[in-house]
Amino acid sequence: MAFFIVVLAVLLVIAVGSLFIPVTPVEGLPADPSARAARDILWDRVMPATGGLRFRSAFLGELGARSPARPPDRGRIARARELLERSRAAHPFEPRVVAALGHLELARRRADRAETYYRRAIDLRAHCSEARLGLGVALALEAETTTDALLRRGLELRALAQFAAIGPRSECALDALYDRIEMLERVGRHAEARACAHEYRSRDSTSAWAGKLQEDLSAAK
Repeated sequence: MAFFIVVLAVLLVIAVGSLFIPVTPVEGLPADPSARAARDILWDRVMPATGGLRFRSAFLGELGARSPARPPDRGRIARARELLERSRAAHPFEPRVVAALGHLELARRRADRAETYYRRAIDLRAHCSEARLGLGVALALEAETTTDALLRRGLELRALAQFAAIGPRSECALDALYDRIEMLERVGRHAEARACAHEYRSRDSTSAWAGKLQEDLSAAK
């Protein structure tokens, strides 16, 4: 009995301590030559279509507020994929490489396959921010392609949950907050969207994304 009491006490201390220990997001690319070479092939040359949502990654770059998606370059993507698979073989438990494979599928306009990779990355490390951002975008894109209203609503809410799960310490924090606002509007939670927009403007009031957000919210009224 005393042993079990001690075990429960230890678990309680761990649980309470976890509430006060800041979560460190998993971001960027690993220091692996193959992963870096794959990044160099595609960096700022390929960008997925996101349906109006923000997206960034340490692998492809950042989508601009006014810049269109860049079409998939099959040759570059094939070479990059080969290098990423080599990196994955060397580091099978590295979530950032798995997330990068998801980015490739997203760039190829294959949201369902991107979703699979992003979920694998999150299974490896729950705080892989780029995987959550990419998964949210992939789910939102899947929602746009279905005619089933109930399924669409479910996909949009799941996308919203992914954006909300990205913490403020992440490099993707503003991207996630922007996308969260967009999804809140899409599911009709307008009061929450405006509350989040107020938070967004307190952190970014001058960028092109801030201007686009204001335009979108004005059009939604």
